[in-house]
Amino acid sequence: MHSVVPAEIIANGMRGKGMKELEEILTSFVSQSKEILKENLVGIYLHGSAVMGCFNPEKSDIDLIIVVNEPMADSVKRNYMDMVVKLNADGPSKGIEMSVVTKDACNPFVYPTPFDLHFSVAHLDWYKSNPDDYIQKMKGTDKDLAAHFTIIKNRGKCLLGASIAEVFADVPKADYLDSIYDDIADAVDDISDNTMYLTLNLARVLAYKQDSLILSKKEGGEWALKNLPKEYHAIIETALKEYAGKPVSYDMELAKEYAGYMIKQIRKLQLSEFIPDRDFDKIKNWIEDERTHAMWSANRFAFPLEKANFTEALANLKTQSGDTAFLVTTDDGQAAGFFCYSLNEENKEGMLKFIVVNPALRGTGVAKEMLKTAADYAFKNGAELVHLNVFSENLRAKKCYLNAGFTERSITENAFPYKDETWGRINMILKK
Repeated sequence: MHSVVPAEIIANGMRGKGMKELEEILTSFVSQSKEILKENLVGIYLHGSAVMGCFNPEKSDIDLIIVVNEPMADSVKRNYMDMVVKLNADGPSKGIEMSVVTKDACNPFVYPTPFDLHFSVAHLDWYKSNPDDYIQKMKGTDKDLAAHFTIIKNRGKCLLGASIAEVFADVPKADYLDSIYDDIADAVDDISDNTMYLTLNLARVLAYKQDSLILSKKEGGEWALKNLPKEYHAIIETALKEYAGKPVSYDMELAKEYAGYMIKQIRKLQLSEFIPDRDFDKIKNWIEDERTHAMWSANRFAFPLEKANFTEALANLKTQSGDTAFLVTTDDGQAAGFFCYSLNEENKEGMLKFIVVNPALRGTGVAKEMLKTAADYAFKNGAELVHLNVFSENLRAKKCYLNAGFTERSITENAFPYKDETWGRINMILKK
């Protein structure tokens, strides 16, 4: 099995404090992985700050992906975890973060990506207190692996085994964006608790979206200083100082303003009033089967969509309940979604209806952002609360609304008959 001495693969410029310890940990990790996993081991791959020129023992963890041919037996997992936990105790302050994946999840790439075992310091107490429970339950899928694989493909290093090109397929851009966006979607609310991380992570997400750059946090901050308005340079410079291990204090008002600005730049979703003569052809084929159409529209529109019927139905909605139909587009002009909205002036409740996302953009985070954009519009125009209805059988839509922050307010059983089925209706709300 091909092996690379860890000292030879650490990024240029990484000599100094902590690097000897890093090399020793990686050498031991590689050696013991070979011993425990034997012929099941395909390769060990290093990613993150250690290969991107910005490893800091006080701020960085050691990021590793281990690829195996077949899922590991529980007894092997126990031996492997004991090894990882022991090495973790000698590691940097943030420790080791590693995932074990099977080769068939890497090529062709599977998203969300299944993993067979995972460890980070966040799970250390769980493993120490109940290792059997940990071994049984620490497996599943992880969207973050799309980001990790992308970094491996572009900047990672093989410590042992088959080459990166041989093991890892390219990660589709939509999957990578969805993976990294999950990390910063709630930045405005979270930045006061994790200021340095989110300040720099927002920058590298925008750098990827605008310039297709795969950057470290440090590089993301440096990119931001060259590309973002000067009014935000102070917060970025402060985050870079903290990342370098220096004591800092943050202007939290500026941090929140920065987070809001960055999210808008990353989202770049635009609302415009839906004009049938201009926009109908953009959405007419988004729903292709009758059952999905009924879940979306409660059969208020003909199936398949017909321009004349759809135009008339929208006009009736506007007359009866004041609904305005909106087309949502991305920053490059692509039609991303559609919804209708109305405001009850008495109770200040806004209502979203007939929400649909371009199927070509599903799985990219657009649905969640479209809902947030719609809610922002509602709150800026008088709503104190936004609500919507979803049929209980529409599990995908319900999950999307929950992820966007909506909660259940009420359920009406047997609300809608569809052929030989009867569906319940859930009312969900989002408060200002």
